[in-house]
Amino acid sequence: MFDAHSDPVSSVRSLLAAVAQCAEPPVLLGAVYVHALQAPDDDVAAAPILHIAEALESGLVLVRELETPDVGRLKFEHTGGPGSTAVFVPAGTLVRGGGQNRIVSVSSLLSPGESRPIEVRCVEAGRWNPTTSRAFTETGSAPQSLRSRKLTRDSCARLASGSSRASDQSETWNDVTTHLRRVSVQSRTESLFDAVDRMVPSRRPIPDALADKPGAWIEGETTGGEVFVAAGLRRAGMRGLVDSANAEVSGALRPPLGFADARDDLLASADWRATTTSGGVIVDARGPRSGAVATAFVVQGRVIHLAMAMG
Repeated sequence: MFDAHSDPVSSVRSLLAAVAQCAEPPVLLGAVYVHALQAPDDDVAAAPILHIAEALESGLVLVRELETPDVGRLKFEHTGGPGSTAVFVPAGTLVRGGGQNRIVSVSSLLSPGESRPIEVRCVEAGRWNPTTSRAFTETGSAPQSLRSRKLTRDSCARLASGSSRASDQSETWNDVTTHLRRVSVQSRTESLFDAVDRMVPSRRPIPDALADKPGAWIEGETTGGEVFVAAGLRRAGMRGLVDSANAEVSGALRPPLGFADARDDLLASADWRATTTSGGVIVDARGPRSGAVATAFVVQGRVIHLAMAMG
């Protein structure tokens, strides 16, 4: 659908204009309402892309500490040979293990056989046991409110400077501490995973209204959503969205700005910026009226993922 030679900002604007909220009533998950989104189908001739959650589980991608351990970076290694599937690592993904649990800070795309560091932040302030042999064993989904706040901070920083933030570690730790207190979880190592694990017994299957959709818009204490344009991302992506919604504990809904209003405000904005990153281009936008932000990942003009947040 999108020309591989087109401007990445134009590609994202075209996609965003075509995304719509489905007419069906929202689904209540945890303490938030989830509206299904519809988007144009991805180009069927385009190369398939796999989500990091499935790639790590299958062993296609290995995640380890660097040879010289660094809280702010981890080594992601694609073990596949030529012709295997590229892997998308979306910002906001939790990884468990290593010297301490982390959250991916900047979205990246890993090509077959590629190995390189990816920017992360610590979400376990009370543990640091860095050994390069200790692998990360699984991914997780941060609560929607934390994901939205981090997306907003990072997107606004790129809009202002054209690069990712040098550090927002203290803000990330504050987000984790705040969430642990909200869910009344005592964590010996101040780990966000301890709060996420508490929600596992109440985890619900993906509702039928969301199962075959490319994205969702979540309305709660914080509002936002995602669209998984590349078809290979949808199963794990929607699983992560459902888990993020179920991890929320506050039912205090502020008057939400609907998806259509946020979308139209972003499309009316002149505040758009493209930033080259590992494996692609990150496109950010901010709405002048609503304060909504959008972040998309683009590969050769092909938009594969779009995330939005309301601060």
